[in-house]
This record gives sequence, structure tokens and C-alpha cells, in this order.
Amino acid sequence: MGAYTVSVAHGDPDAEGIDKPYYAAEKSVEVLPRRAATVEMTATIANSQTVVRATEQFLNYFHDAQFYRNDGIGQPVRLHARQHARRRRRYSSKAPRRSR
Repeated sequence: MGAYTVSVAHGDPDAEGIDKPYYAAEKSVEVLPRRAATVEMTATIANSQTVVRATEQFLNYFHDAQFYRNDGIGQPVRLHARQHARRRRRYSSKAPRRSR
């Protein structure tokens, strides 16, 4: 009897990658004596990937452009530049790979 929180999750919240989604949902429910408690929840994607693509024309005009996103606790994360196959730079929240 009382208030409870029902949580549901699927996947690994620490895994990164486009093929590794993490879904989660949470809802409060009041449980009463001798009564069934039904909870309907919709789990949504709880991790995401950020990609910003900028054309060479944009980067030539805004040569000092920097891109940021906020993490789950509101802290800014700088997106690092990587060269994209179609002569566009790609920005991601991971550091660029080193050449071997």
C-alpha cells in the first residue's frame, strides 16, 4: 500500500553506437489494498547520438565555428571535427580517430 515507482529499461545505458539503443520509462503508481494496479508506459530512447554536418562553404565563411551539445546533466560537450567523405566536415561527441 502506498506510492511506488515502476521503471522499465532495455539495453545498455553506457553502450555507444547507432546499433545500440537504450530504452527507458518510469511512472509513479498508487497501490491500494486488495486492488489491482495497472500502469501503462511507453519506453522511449534514452541515449542518442549527435552528428552535425557542415559544408566547406559554411566552414570557410564561419571559419571559427564551434558546435556544442548538452549532456544528460546539462554540461556542454564540444563536438570535434572530422572530415566527411563528401568534402564536408562531420562533428561528433567522440574525439577523432588517429591515423595508423
